[in-house]
Amino acid sequence: MKERQIRVWPEIVHYLPSVSPFQRLAGHEHDIRIDFSGCRQITSTGLTVFLLRLLKLLYGGAPERTWEADNLEFNPIFNLAKELEFFHHLNAYCRNASLFAPEVNYNGPFVPTEHSFYNGRKVISFPISRISFTSHNSERRSAIKAFKKEVHNQLLILESSYRIHANQLTAILVEIAKNSADHTSGDAFFGMDIIHILEKNSIELCFVIGDLGNGINQHIQDHLPSDLKRNRLKHWSLYESYYFALKHGYTSTPESERHKNKGLGMSIILDGAKGINMSLSVFDANSRGIISELNSITHEELRKRFIAFTKDRTFFYYGILECEAL
Repeated sequence: MKERQIRVWPEIVHYLPSVSPFQRLAGHEHDIRIDFSGCRQITSTGLTVFLLRLLKLLYGGAPERTWEADNLEFNPIFNLAKELEFFHHLNAYCRNASLFAPEVNYNGPFVPTEHSFYNGRKVISFPISRISFTSHNSERRSAIKAFKKEVHNQLLILESSYRIHANQLTAILVEIAKNSADHTSGDAFFGMDIIHILEKNSIELCFVIGDLGNGINQHIQDHLPSDLKRNRLKHWSLYESYYFALKHGYTSTPESERHKNKGLGMSIILDGAKGINMSLSVFDANSRGIISELNSITHEELRKRFIAFTKDRTFFYYGILECEAL
């Protein structure tokens, strides 16, 4: 099988890994080789986006399709990627064909890791968490319990030193996870970083949470009532999808399941982000929407807040919250 190489960007941070197109690597006929030799900076959020993109590319392909990565023994970035569970999760979905697999497959301990960031800032990166919905079959929401406990405990530790709303932020993340559980058939992944800003005596909390589904825009279109699909789908836009998704009480869940999903998830996410002054973006359908800046749920306002991004169709939320020290 042919092999194609992905050269990792110098910065695998925040949402930057969604910028570089993977189109030429699409299809099921190529193995993937990941080259970390030019990478100089990584964070948990950046690795989570990169992982989501790779899994969308590899998962579901030919069973014999494999990946491998250059094992740069003395490259601290490569080792940090191992410690943040990047390769651990990747190998759970697709077979690692590297001759150096024992070195690539790091089995822990997976703990928050302190390292340096831009301008010498200290950053604490948390290992990438997998929300394993697929292991719970029909009770997919059951996977959220462990995720909620883990994240809430981490945020409570921060709350003792910084002005952070641990309960509210946990609630937002749980609602995002619920949407993934209810509206996709795959798993979700979560990454978080704490960047220390010494001159402001504060921290910047960044997170990414995304899943292997097709995104809100496509899901809304796939589940439109037959009359709307017949009359309007031809002219349907991203703004139409989010106009429905953000309305209180709207849900695409079948009527028999609406006791679980009452259509309030996106509203809770949006209201929660505004309530704690968090910048929250959603990356969907080749666009980035900064939904925390929406002043109203109108087509005009949605057009202002959604901008064309790349041809990458990976779906994820990206949040930033600055918290002052107590």
